[in-house]
Amino acid sequence: MILRLIAIVAALTVVNAPTTADEAQGAIKSIIPAKHRLVFNQHKADAQMQWVLSSIKKINGRWRYEESGKTTGVLLTQTYEFDQLDRQELTEKMEALAVQKQWKAVFDCEGMACGRSYGWSEIFNNKALHGIDSSQRYWVWKTPGAWYSAFIVERGNRRVYLQWLELALTENTSLGVVAKNSLIAWNNQGFAVLPTQPSTVGSNSLPLEITPSDILLVKSWLAAQPHRNYAVVGHNQQLPHIISQQESQSLSGAQALTIELRKTLKDYSFKVYGLGPIAPRDDRSARVEIVPLYSE
Repeated sequence: MILRLIAIVAALTVVNAPTTADEAQGAIKSIIPAKHRLVFNQHKADAQMQWVLSSIKKINGRWRYEESGKTTGVLLTQTYEFDQLDRQELTEKMEALAVQKQWKAVFDCEGMACGRSYGWSEIFNNKALHGIDSSQRYWVWKTPGAWYSAFIVERGNRRVYLQWLELALTENTSLGVVAKNSLIAWNNQGFAVLPTQPSTVGSNSLPLEITPSDILLVKSWLAAQPHRNYAVVGHNQQLPHIISQQESQSLSGAQALTIELRKTLKDYSFKVYGLGPIAPRDDRSARVEIVPLYSE
């Protein structure tokens, strides 16, 4: 048994590999054709975002538009270029995805109703988006934990461009210092650890307590990640439990968290493990780690 668990740990240690550009696709991964070029890809923690919720007009030398209040969170910004793609087909797939994901539409426009494309290229600070005005399509959606926007335009050379923004909210969840630090740590190390609070001194015999706020936080983190396949790995080194009890409790903790994640993250895949005490951490006598699994 111990040898088998050690083998699992060894296998999991390799999943924390750098993400390649083509792997770095967020919530729109399923509709991106295999033949594409990812021109720009950036994750940014603690980003502040103003969402354009109207058509744009140039007044006194500045592009004017109505804005929502600032939203803060983990922001994914991407620009895709498609050499041979039907723009209308991509538009239809985008709208179908929004319906499937149950995103609430906040604003959308099409063609000249959006304004001028060179204005959008300035707003997004991306000259590649200066295309044919009549070919424009723009959406903004939101969910309780995230905001999304997509801008599609076709240029005169028939190339189609997609500007994608995806922000996992942190501001509206009343996050404290611990939660914000957890998000930063998770993004830096590539995996999440629950509960967010380390164990207190002398609490080795206490049960694992993953709070609703912890679950909301990890769901927001997962929504901002470019992956959909994860290992949910329970750990337990609590005393005076024997190894078999530690293994059982670590698995129970991982299973309980996975049930909660699956309630809303329908298109994610989770593999559950209980590793007991074989990967100890002094400040986390009981914990569950959510680790991305990379395709070979």
